[in-house]
Amino acid sequence: MHGGSVRNESSRWWHRMPARWMAVLLLLLMVPPSQAQPRELRVGLYENPPKLFIGPRGEPRGMLIELLDEIAQREGWSIEYHPCSWLNCLEQLAAGQLDLMPDVAINPERLQRFDFHTYPALNSWSQIYRHPDQHIESLLDLQGKRVAVLQGSVQDAALRQLLAGFEVEFYPVPVVSLDQAFRAVAERRADAAIANYQFGGYRHGDYGLVESPIVLMPARIFYGAPQGQQRDVLARIDFYLERWLAEPNSPYYQIIRRWGGQRPETLVPGFVWQLLAALVVLGVVLTGGMLLLRLQVKKRTRELAALNRHLEHLAHYDLLTGLPNPILLADRLQSLMQQANENQTLLLVALIDLDGFKQINDRHGTDVGDQLLIGLTHQWRSCLPEKYLLARLGGDEFVVVMPGLKNQEEGVYQARYLQQLLERPVTLGERELQVSGSIGLCFYPQGEEHIEAEQLLRQADQAMYLAKQTGKHSFQVFDAEWDRHIRGQHESLERIRLGLNQEEFVLFYQPKVNLRTGQVVGVEALIRWQHPERGLLAPGAFLPLVAEQPLDAALGYWVLETALRQMSHWQATGHSVPVSINISAHHLQQPDFVARLQLLLDNHPQINPADVELEILETSALEDVQEVSAVMRACSRLGVGFALDDFGTGYSSLTYLRRLPAQLLKIDQSFVRDMLQDEEDLAILEGVIRLAAAFRRQVIAEGVETLQHGNELLKLGCELAQGYGIARPMPAAEIPEWIKHWQQAPVWTA
Repeated sequence: MHGGSVRNESSRWWHRMPARWMAVLLLLLMVPPSQAQPRELRVGLYENPPKLFIGPRGEPRGMLIELLDEIAQREGWSIEYHPCSWLNCLEQLAAGQLDLMPDVAINPERLQRFDFHTYPALNSWSQIYRHPDQHIESLLDLQGKRVAVLQGSVQDAALRQLLAGFEVEFYPVPVVSLDQAFRAVAERRADAAIANYQFGGYRHGDYGLVESPIVLMPARIFYGAPQGQQRDVLARIDFYLERWLAEPNSPYYQIIRRWGGQRPETLVPGFVWQLLAALVVLGVVLTGGMLLLRLQVKKRTRELAALNRHLEHLAHYDLLTGLPNPILLADRLQSLMQQANENQTLLLVALIDLDGFKQINDRHGTDVGDQLLIGLTHQWRSCLPEKYLLARLGGDEFVVVMPGLKNQEEGVYQARYLQQLLERPVTLGERELQVSGSIGLCFYPQGEEHIEAEQLLRQADQAMYLAKQTGKHSFQVFDAEWDRHIRGQHESLERIRLGLNQEEFVLFYQPKVNLRTGQVVGVEALIRWQHPERGLLAPGAFLPLVAEQPLDAALGYWVLETALRQMSHWQATGHSVPVSINISAHHLQQPDFVARLQLLLDNHPQINPADVELEILETSALEDVQEVSAVMRACSRLGVGFALDDFGTGYSSLTYLRRLPAQLLKIDQSFVRDMLQDEEDLAILEGVIRLAAAFRRQVIAEGVETLQHGNELLKLGCELAQGYGIARPMPAAEIPEWIKHWQQAPVWTA
């Protein structure tokens, strides 16, 4: 772990196993690498600030970009933004060259070409912006005017249709971006432009344009995807939007407020009432045209009614299978839970994740995969009782809600039947495909505890995840004790993150010396937590909690920066002290590790990089030895040295010794501490020292507590050491004085 270990503060009982000789044999182990790739999404990016645009340094910006990045960070997606014009973005999306496109309003034509999520990311309307010299106060004033419109936009079609109804002739000036539209007006190539109010409010002042009172076409804004693709991504977007829209302080509203936006329900601006009054006057003037207008309104009303019915279906049902989607599922599940309370019966929620579905998609294509999901849906509907609620969460995840159960035994029996249904093959033409499923079960009610539908689904999801971990093709019942453990771990991580932000962590330093010459060869930086309630905590109290977590790297970079800053301070006061810094395997394998290390060294130019040594912990967690070796060599070119920590414990293999460019091996303290009483520990020590010599590596022993420890190490040929018998870890301020008065034991010089 970062910046510290529990070497001298606690013993490691697993090193006390009887078969100590096994540790030497484990030096020959080879550890196979493994890698996990994040979900990669290609996202279109066009200029429409403040919703989305390219910043001055070429970075994607805007409220829809930040919203997608926030969701992607939580889901582990990798976003690759592709700049394009509006029309080109839509063409690439339709062709499947893009996976996602922000800022798409729904109309009937687009519903035929693209898939959308249910909850709008933004609500908007369109507005006319005019040149200061032009008098445009109503739709009639657009007669004979040149209006810049974005090609392929909903504003283009809506404005043409609306003005045709009023028999107003205008001259559209097609443009490929809203900036071009405003520039055309500013340069008098157009008299006015139509744009969404977010862009207009953001940029009309830059071009010297004036807002007109003409507002039209309220629209809901979505992320679009190629039809039949990325439906699981759209479902996850809905997942976050549904929750964040209901929370005033959610990341959604923080982003909207940061960009000066409005809440989604704030669809109509205040001056629309003045517009309505103006329309009353206009209605008197246009009495002669009312008949035509009424016909247009009736036609438009029918179209909107049909569109609303379609949107209503999209809002509550899965497009592929026709099953209820997560929104309708949550609503109906809440009703079934209420019925269970009233009838004093049990309700079972079964969350199914198909095993092997990805392989079918990869082998036969997504079209066949979609047909398999449809076939499974028909099979379940025909075999399960009508009172059961069947829903699709997205991707290959489904939910079956079984109400009216007498006891849990009946629920488990039904779960076994459901598992048998999953195993039945599905015939698709000449193919016969078969999958299995991992099922998570949870019952309701759960004693006196109040639970909402959303929490019940989370419990089933946790149980499903456990079923997958135990070998798939099985089911697991939700364990409340396990849930409390997970929640406790999450709370602990949040408390560590808070402690890091509030500067509660400190570094202690333990000297390292040459036993024979008495030279102080450096210090090791060891992290401590100055907890406001629990006092000074050793690494073992908190570092295991952050293992393999993002917080692991954050804590590691803090240790690096703090240690280098202390080295600079010592250098400025006339003390040149080499420092070794612990780096976890997870931290070392971060993609930007070398770049960030170089930046830290550049920020401290007075430090000689050769005085910095990185001790690699948990070498068994290294996933790709070849890649890690390349990282270490890149760091070595910066001048930094490496050590393999806790060598000889059985977790370090000959592969690491042979392939990793580490100059120093650090013998674990458990062998050193017991070497005087335990012949096996002494033999292991001697084997490690000889192995280091054979590979031309230096060796240092930790855990030196007595003069006898030092004597025996010198006899074995190990001169470098650290431990309580030399010095305990101490605050940085005490190191110079300790070095000044340090003298090695006379018996070690004999």
